[in-house]
Amino acid sequence: MIRPVWAVLLLALLAGGAQALYEEQAAEVSWSRQHVGHVEHARFAFKGRARAFVATAARAVASLDLRTGDVTWRRVLAPGDPIDALVLLRRPAAVATLSGRGTHARAWQANDGLLLWDAAPCSPGEGGPGRAAPALLPCAGGLGPACVIVLCGARVQARGPARRRPARRLTVRERGRPR
Repeated sequence: MIRPVWAVLLLALLAGGAQALYEEQAAEVSWSRQHVGHVEHARFAFKGRARAFVATAARAVASLDLRTGDVTWRRVLAPGDPIDALVLLRRPAAVATLSGRGTHARAWQANDGLLLWDAAPCSPGEGGPGRAAPALLPCAGGLGPACVIVLCGARVQARGPARRRPARRLTVRERGRPR
């Protein structure tokens, strides 16, 4: 038969200790950590601060500091707007995303995640089932700052921030000759 002293000692060992905070520590100590979710697209930038720009399955675009692992900024897109592509732009330093099967092209400022521009390059039917997914490429040359090239079916568009002249469009025929 177990003696009462041993029973109390065994119960105390199994119960474990309790942890608590003092009232003045409540705002100082935090055990939560922000995560971005399952990463589907990632691009890395090592100039200046080493960062990773990611797009997740939960429709989030985020910037991660590679030295500390912290989330620098995070933006979540609307429901039903999955991210299809992610590219880095050099001047200005920005991240461009294509989402909703090409219905939304956006550029985000790399430092703080502010939205630079938002465009609707493809109609919803152009990226439908059985068709190639729309593609996103960074612009080269003098097409303007924060510019991307969007491929929607047979159309090629250069998109960027609002300017005086409209976005350039090029339609490709079946034989590959521009109209």
